[in-house]
Amino acid sequence: MNRKTLERREKLKGMLITSGSVNSSDLSSMFSVSTETIRKDLLLLEKQGYAKKGYGGAVASTNYIETPFDLRNDKNVDAKIAIAAKAMEFIPKESVILLDAGSTTLLLAKQLLTREGLTIITNSMSVCNVLSASNNYVYITGGQVKGVTMSLVGLWANYCLDTILIDTAFLGTSGFQNFSGPSAESFQEAEMKKKILQRSNISIVLSDSSKCSSNALAQYALWSEIDFLIMNQMEEKEKMQHIQQCTNVVLV
Repeated sequence: MNRKTLERREKLKGMLITSGSVNSSDLSSMFSVSTETIRKDLLLLEKQGYAKKGYGGAVASTNYIETPFDLRNDKNVDAKIAIAAKAMEFIPKESVILLDAGSTTLLLAKQLLTREGLTIITNSMSVCNVLSASNNYVYITGGQVKGVTMSLVGLWANYCLDTILIDTAFLGTSGFQNFSGPSAESFQEAEMKKKILQRSNISIVLSDSSKCSSNALAQYALWSEIDFLIMNQMEEKEKMQHIQQCTNVVLV
């Protein structure tokens, strides 16, 4: 089996898990292959227990359908799924990664159900809940629970991070319209993200383009302190060019 086929099937697996269903015709156009090729891909995923094939496509196996937040009302879900899929390419085998709290990192967690042997640390109760069913080593920090984001923050969480080293950290942002870097909803969350950056070899911010027109309370880093920003194309070309001068921007 060639590498292109393997990569296509991995992406298909991720799309199934995150969105719950796929359409064969759409996949045929997306990957520039025949519907018969897609049919074979879906049959294999069904054998592996990820899919249930149906007329015109497939749905995710019941093991992967449940999700702790409602995607149906999220207008940016397609962009977030693409961002999460791209983030998967930045995760080597058997590495130590951290997943921050957030809807896009949660979609990344769903896709990580297809991986095994990783050491995954998170300060998100939702992410931990998803990954508890995976074949990875999953650790959650202590700390105070923030009700809306279901993140863990505070001194206890920061002390936990002081004891570990992270290969790659995936962080979220609440917006950066009037900031020179990513921001967080509270000072506690900003402090947590700063600590994550200190303990990580590589830092990657995951953000859909809507965040460029919204703000939060506290900036937690300059773009120059972030290694990569993975996002979909934004309309504000000037702002994009400025960010690209400060960090590596990967567009999906």
